[in-house]
Amino acid sequence: MRTGDIGRFDEDGFLILPGRSKEVIKSGGVTVIPSEIEAALLRHSSAREVAEIGSPDDWWGEAVHAFAALYPNNVVQETDLLAFCRTHLAGYKTRKIVHFVEELPRTGIGKISRRTVREQFFGAQASGVVK
Repeated sequence: MRTGDIGRFDEDGFLILPGRSKEVIKSGGVTVIPSEIEAALLRHSSAREVAEIGSPDDWWGEAVHAFAALYPNNVVQETDLLAFCRTHLAGYKTRKIVHFVEELPRTGIGKISRRTVREQFFGAQASGVVK
């Protein structure tokens, strides 16, 4: 049975499911799993919810964009959030662009809808398969 989940076993034999194959971002020949970056961003005290998506890019194949909704009355600069990420992620996973939003769209079961984020921000042309 194919579920579209990406999985691996850790050193104790537990199955880890870091993401889904449809959500994987290929940027410059490197595979980036959005949930890894999102977990790092959520460690920041101002980040309430985050989403990572890829958009078509002529040079990299896909460019990775972070979307962050902050807790009320919190203010953080994009440069501060990116510097925070650099302390928790490998260099190729550190994003160059953070878009601040009031809230992120959700599916019927309450999960953040990356597809809706991509379509709202980059339009319907970015929701298909990247070259």
